[in-house]
Amino acid sequence: MAQIEALFEFLIHQGGYELFIPSDDNCQLTDATGTHPLNQVMSAREVAALIHEILPVSQRDAWSTGQRVELVQRTGAGEFRVTAEQSEEASWIRVARTPRNYIEHLAAMAREAGAEELLLAEGAPAFQRREGVTERLGNAPAMPDGMLAAFLRQEAPTPGEDGSPRRFLTSLACAGRARVTSLWGEAGPAAVFRLLPEEVSLPDDLPASFRELIHRRSGLVLVAAQPGQGLTTLLTALLCMVAAARVAHIVTIEDLVEIPVPAENALLTRCVLGTDGRRGEAILAAMTLMPEVLFVDEIPDAATLWACLDAARAGILVIAGCHGVTVQAALGRLLALVGPETRAEVHERLGEALLGAVAQTLCRGKDGKRVAAREVLVVMPATSDAIRSGRLEEVADGIDAVGFSLHDALVRLVVEEKVSLAEAEGHAIDRRRFREEVSQRLKRVSGPIGAGP
Repeated sequence: MAQIEALFEFLIHQGGYELFIPSDDNCQLTDATGTHPLNQVMSAREVAALIHEILPVSQRDAWSTGQRVELVQRTGAGEFRVTAEQSEEASWIRVARTPRNYIEHLAAMAREAGAEELLLAEGAPAFQRREGVTERLGNAPAMPDGMLAAFLRQEAPTPGEDGSPRRFLTSLACAGRARVTSLWGEAGPAAVFRLLPEEVSLPDDLPASFRELIHRRSGLVLVAAQPGQGLTTLLTALLCMVAAARVAHIVTIEDLVEIPVPAENALLTRCVLGTDGRRGEAILAAMTLMPEVLFVDEIPDAATLWACLDAARAGILVIAGCHGVTVQAALGRLLALVGPETRAEVHERLGEALLGAVAQTLCRGKDGKRVAAREVLVVMPATSDAIRSGRLEEVADGIDAVGFSLHDALVRLVVEEKVSLAEAEGHAIDRRRFREEVSQRLKRVSGPIGAGP
C-alpha cells in the first residue's frame, strides 16, 4: 500500500481534496481554487497496477470487466474515497478526501497551534480562535464548496438546514473530541469546532471557604460566566473536585457531555438532554435517583430555576451554571426569569438555598494566554437577608468588603503583572475606581503606569 499512501500524503500536502489519474493523460489536482494539471502522465499499465494495489481481491474482477468500483480507504493519513473504472479506451482512478478527512486535517492544525476553536464556513478560509483571539489558520486553503455541508449531513443527528443552530459532539482523528455548533445561512453552513480538553485543571485560587461548600449536605452553588468565558470548563473542574472529594451519588444534567470526568470515589451518572431538552423536568426526574449532588449545566428558564430550588430544599447539593459577569448580575438574571407575581417567593427561596457563587471573566495575559479573574461569594446570614429582601447591591458590597470581587481580582492581576492595565480596565465595572486603586497599589513602583503589551 506504499504507493497509494504516498498519493494520499501528496494530496494533503498540496492542500487539495481530489486527485484524478487517467491512463496516458495528465494527472489533475483539484483544490479550493479549481482543477490544475500536474504535468505527469501514467501509462495504462501503471494505472492498472495502482488500482490492483488499492482494490480488495473481491473487487478486482468487477473492475476488470468494466464496472465502476468505489470504496473508502482508511490509512494513517486519514479516510479517502477511491473510485476506479476501466473501459476499452482508458482506465482511471480518482482519489478524494472525504469531508471528515479534510476537516480532521484542519482541526489537527488548529490543535497543534494551541487553538481552542476551529471556525469554518463554506467557501471561506479556515480560521482559529486561540486564547480568545480569532486569526487565520496558517496557510490552510478555503473550504471547498459542499465540503462542510457534506460533513454536517453525515455527522449531525439533524443538520439544521432549516436555519436553526445545531450542537453535537464528534471525535476527530489527531484532534480529539470536539463540540460542533453549526448554523445554515443563504451561502451555506458555518460551524465552530470547540476542541475539547481531555482533562481540566482545578482552579487553585478559589478561597478555602468556597471550596468547603462542596461538602455541604444541601443548598445551591452558582457558577457564572458570559458565553465564551470558560463556564463549561469551570463547571467541569468543580465536578472533578466533588467526584474526587466525596463518596456520593452525583447526577449531572447536561445538553452534551463534553469533557470526561474521572469518578474516583463517587458514583457519577451523566444525563444527556440534547439541545432541545427540558432541564426542569430532567431535574425532577433525577431527584428520584436520590443523589447527594446534582450538577446542572445551565439555568435558562424559570422551570429549571424552580427545580433547582426544589432540589436544594429536598436535601441535595445543587451546583448550577448561569450567565453573568458578576455574582450580582447573575442573580439579577435568574430573578428576571420569573414573573413579578412570584418574584418575592423566588427571593425568599434563593436567600434560603444559596450557599455561594463564583463568576469568571477571562482576560488576555501579557504572555498571550488567557487568565481568569474570579469573583467569589460565600453566603453569610446578612447576605441571605439581603437576597430575601431583593437588595442585591448589598450582596455586591459584601463581596467587595472581603476582597473577593471582580474589581479586586482585576487589580491583583495588574499588580502581579499578569495582565496589562488596558486589558484589565476593559473588564472593570467602575473604570475610574479601578484606575485609582491600581495607582495607589503601584505607588512604590517607579515610572508611569502603562497599558503594557
